[in-house]
Parts: sequence; structure tokens; C-alpha cells
Amino acid sequence: MSAVVEVPFVRRRRGKAHVFVAPPSSEPERPAPRVAKMLALAHTMNALLRDGTVGDQRELAELMNLTRGRLTQLLELTLLAPDIQDQILEGAVPGIARITERSLRSIVRLRCWTEQRRIWHAMRR
Repeated sequence: MSAVVEVPFVRRRRGKAHVFVAPPSSEPERPAPRVAKMLALAHTMNALLRDGTVGDQRELAELMNLTRGRLTQLLELTLLAPDIQDQILEGAVPGIARITERSLRSIVRLRCWTEQRRIWHAMRR
């Protein structure tokens, strides 16, 4: 029994050698929205605190060269409703490039996820 696998590659010449590279994608890659990067950073910093890699927020702020206030603002992004976080991280929100971390602060202040979702949907319109 044998299997045939077709993988699109293009043969290119680099100096004297021939190399195989993947052909350019038909879809241009879009950079991740800044707010998604900030949320991912917040989760990473939260994990560092949780697993004890850094002792406390003061130490983490110093390590990241942030003020404690700015660190708190970023860490609070992890308090968003999980489905909102998923939408941000997946970039599945139309117009996500115009949504800023600062605009999410008003949503984060609401501790009720139902209220967060209501404001989130209103923000996206």
C-alpha cells in the first residue's frame, strides 16, 4: 500500500543550490490587531504571576519596564468575558483594527459578563 501526497512547492535557485519554497499565498497575511497582541501579552503576564516565575506585580512591572498602573490595565483585559476574548484573539470581529485597548477598559470595569457582552455588541456596530 502506498500513499501519494501532493505539496505545492516552487523550485528556486539560491546561489549554486536549488531550494524548494512554498508558493506565495493568494491571501495576504494581515498582522494581528494591536488589541489582540495586548490581550495575548496580558495572558502571558498573568501566567508568569500564577506559576510563580515572578514574585508579584511590582516585580513584573519592573521586568516589563511598565508602571504598576499600566500593568494593572493590561492584566484587567483578562477579566473580559471569555467569548469576547476569543473574538478578539481570533480577529473574528469586523473592524477590529479600530477597537483599542483603551476602549475596552470601560467594558472590563463591568464585572458582569452579560453586561460586558451588551456593551461589546453595541461597540462593534
